[in-house]
Amino acid sequence: MQTKMKLIITGLSLIIVGITLSINNASATTSKYDGTIGMVSIGLDHGFDSQWEPAQYMISKGIPATVYVVTNREQNPNFMSWTQLWSLNNNGFEMASHSRIHLIENKLSLPELYSEINGSKSDMTNQGMLICGFVPPSSEINKTTVQIINGNYQYTMMEYSIAKKQFKVGTLNTLSTISGSTKNIGQPILIALSVGNMQSNNQGYLQNFSSIKSQIDSAIKNKALLVIHFHDILPDNQTNFLGYQTPTSESLFNQTIDYISSLKDSGQIKVDTHSQALGLGC
Repeated sequence: MQTKMKLIITGLSLIIVGITLSINNASATTSKYDGTIGMVSIGLDHGFDSQWEPAQYMISKGIPATVYVVTNREQNPNFMSWTQLWSLNNNGFEMASHSRIHLIENKLSLPELYSEINGSKSDMTNQGMLICGFVPPSSEINKTTVQIINGNYQYTMMEYSIAKKQFKVGTLNTLSTISGSTKNIGQPILIALSVGNMQSNNQGYLQNFSSIKSQIDSAIKNKALLVIHFHDILPDNQTNFLGYQTPTSESLFNQTIDYISSLKDSGQIKVDTHSQALGLGC
């Protein structure tokens, strides 16, 4: 049985393609999005070490997230360690694969594809983690990668701007609702938005609290599922962004989490990981 989903988009978007995921410390009950109340689900891209302290703040507020992990961590000191990822996992965060070394998959040979897609999952399961989701680097996929992903994962995520061309999900703007979006994939697609306010060239990103609040309020009003995604999260006074990706200021991040937490505590909205939102209970 398939469940129709309402989705809200803003800015640079991601898709979740598929249906099942795993988290070691899942809630006793699944917070499945069912259209009766608005819901927010947060993603942390790459598992950057700049996300570690913000993640602790989320934990203090009872807000979980899904972390998109690049598994070859030895090549990048800016990633969280496996110990840190496990700590988040044990506090209700979900881990999803984001490949091994973030290569653009449309340019890879078949053995390289298997290494990036299957190998990254093996890297994480070898750490003892249960992994059900895959996030393609730069959202670049083709028929071969779709087959590999579908054979090894239960969902994937992509940027909306690319996905709409490949999967013809239709023209989607802020507050849009998806219908019939599984036509060319055979699996449900969730569209999400990105936040990034510290660089002027972050076009298509939510860059201030009012724009984020507007989307959250609309999710409540429309009883929709809103997926918000962050890259680096940096101190407000930082001016050197070399090596950082579409950063969000700590103050904007915390303000967003505070608002989501207040709505959750007052029963106005649900908050959970991507897999829980999909009703997968893993």
